[in-house]
Amino acid sequence: MPADPTIAASEPFRFLLKLSLEQRKPLFVFSDALVKAGALAAVTPDYAVAGAQAAEAVRRIQAGERAGDIPVARVRRTRLVVNGATARALGRELPVAVRRDGEVLP
Repeated sequence: MPADPTIAASEPFRFLLKLSLEQRKPLFVFSDALVKAGALAAVTPDYAVAGAQAAEAVRRIQAGERAGDIPVARVRRTRLVVNGATARALGRELPVAVRRDGEVLP
């Protein structure tokens, strides 16, 4: 799903981030860039995998398959990105599974 430009804009994001920290409520977003900017976490597509999937579709089309016959595919792998500093600021301890399977930023 594409980002909502109302939320993705700098001013609304800063407002939501400030509110999140003041009320000690986690802010979940759609982009690792927003996690780096202070949001708690995001689940994002693994763009390398998405690119490989797109290349696979191109190969099928080049081999003669009609594009309309290729089913729409969801990205095969996602990434969990978590901001460790924000978790600490919110007084949250990250579960072992998140620390093991996610990408925890310092």
